[in-house]
Amino acid sequence: MIDLLHVLDLTSTPDVGTVLADNPLTGVEPNMSILGEQFKNTWVKIAGALWLLCVMGTIIYLAKAFLEYATARSRGYSEKVTEAAKEVKHALVGLSGLAALPVIVSTVFFVFNFK
Repeated sequence: MIDLLHVLDLTSTPDVGTVLADNPLTGVEPNMSILGEQFKNTWVKIAGALWLLCVMGTIIYLAKAFLEYATARSRGYSEKVTEAAKEVKHALVGLSGLAALPVIVSTVFFVFNFK
């Protein structure tokens, strides 16, 4: 039986040797192979296409931001230069994030031991 006062006492450290319940998910790993190899191939193609569309959209946004910056600078609009520079920075951050996406996903898979 669990001592309710001991459980509610936050000042003392619990006994490490005492296990209140076993973890029912011990040894369970996320595995997409149960859906078949064809699903894995389709999933990889869809993810790659989505990533490509995001990169292309970000590159178009970056080109638009550079054109706005150049136009504002050539015409001497200091306020619009500041706004366009912010857009260029946002587009560069977005493109950098998309370029770093494989590293981020690989790190998450490594940390959480996905296969």
